[in-house]
Amino acid sequence: MVSPIIIRVRNYKAIDEVEVLLGKVVLYGPNGAGKSSFMEAAAYILTASNSIGGRELLSPQCLREGFEVGIVGLLSLSRRGWEYVLRVPEGEYPSADFSSPAITMTLRNVLRSAGVGPLEKVAWIDAVNAYVAAEGFEGEYSFGFRRNPRLPLPHIVRPGLLDTLEEIEDDTLRVLEVSRVYLDYDDKVYVKEAGKSWIPLSDIAYGLQKALTMMICARYTQAVFVEAFEAGLHGDLASELLNYLDETCEVAYVETHSGALVARAVRLGWRAYYLEEGKVRKEIAEVSDLRDVDLYRKELEAMTA
Repeated sequence: MVSPIIIRVRNYKAIDEVEVLLGKVVLYGPNGAGKSSFMEAAAYILTASNSIGGRELLSPQCLREGFEVGIVGLLSLSRRGWEYVLRVPEGEYPSADFSSPAITMTLRNVLRSAGVGPLEKVAWIDAVNAYVAAEGFEGEYSFGFRRNPRLPLPHIVRPGLLDTLEEIEDDTLRVLEVSRVYLDYDDKVYVKEAGKSWIPLSDIAYGLQKALTMMICARYTQAVFVEAFEAGLHGDLASELLNYLDETCEVAYVETHSGALVARAVRLGWRAYYLEEGKVRKEIAEVSDLRDVDLYRKELEAMTA
């Protein structure tokens, strides 16, 4: 295995050059800094696929001159003229399409040989959708402000999948402010709050739908990629969910605009990076390092103004 495992992305969308370690990572920075763009490129490399549950990762039209994505010292994908070239220790593998088997199968083999992957069970979560690549899941699930929301629940009956549902129900009672919860493989979801009747999924608050989505994805997959982590979540709940990802996930990449969430992640031992204008401006190793980040100082000023 390559150690440490560093993922490098160059000249993709807003990114100039970003290097981030593999593991549990929080990416902090202003809009347009390249946080989600990095996660797209990292997910492509780690899964050896350009899709997670139907969610496209790398966009060919967003590859700039000098594009490269890879794992430092192990492999890299770049563009040369009208073709893409995967460079690995055994040599070069060119192809007109970076999703072609010539590249993805070689990438999978190298990741497997190095003990790095590929990640087979993965989820991508944004503000209103979850995309899941794992056995028993259909791909895209929409939650939040939808007429017929769906949570990422397995669509086949299998003892192991149903046992995990029971575990998630127990976890929900511990993490969320509900007295009972009912989850089933055929999209039946009900929540009961203290002293109230059962509430169907369509009437559950957005924050609870998002929290349930994260918890389900964390239990059923090896890795989660989460955009706008704190959107729609109270600060206490966001912190509890980060704790939950820390307990359950092997790999997690979280994109946030909240300095408080970064501080919590650092205390949990996560890697934290401040991105700005397509570059890593600072690795946040200690909570005190946030004091040197202009965006964090602006957050504090806004709260005390």
